[in-house]
Amino acid sequence: MSDQLFLIPFLGIFCVAGGLGLGHGLRALIHDRSPVGVFFIVWGAGFAGVPCTIGTSTFLAAHSGPLFLVSPILFLSAMVLSLTILPELLADVGGGTVFAIGFGAMFLFIGAVVTMTLLRQGSSAMALAIGGVFMLFGGLVCALGVSALIGGKQTT
Repeated sequence: MSDQLFLIPFLGIFCVAGGLGLGHGLRALIHDRSPVGVFFIVWGAGFAGVPCTIGTSTFLAAHSGPLFLVSPILFLSAMVLSLTILPELLADVGGGTVFAIGFGAMFLFIGAVVTMTLLRQGSSAMALAIGGVFMLFGGLVCALGVSALIGGKQTT
């Protein structure tokens, strides 16, 4: 079960990224009438479709209860968010600031996963070195975005 729970955040990154891309493409196609939206629709559906299918089928095969719904819910939530309010939200808050926070948080997460995986395999020095670099970089970038958000400045 613990290996299956590792799939949720790992596949969740791809489901959310694909959902954001699909929502952006739908918004560009519907709202802006831009043909560029077709690329994002195809890319988002492919980028999130495979991880959603893997996550759903893995949890269904393991009889893990309602966990099979996590991947599709992440995908659909990201798509609806990107389709409806995300552009206005980024314009209000400052797109660079939100990007810095998200990018830093992603590297923090990757560093934590790498550290836990390597510690589990028994190589503590390598875990602290590699995971520490990822977490340090992610923490600095995330802190830059958070401090800009608190200070009312926008990072570009």
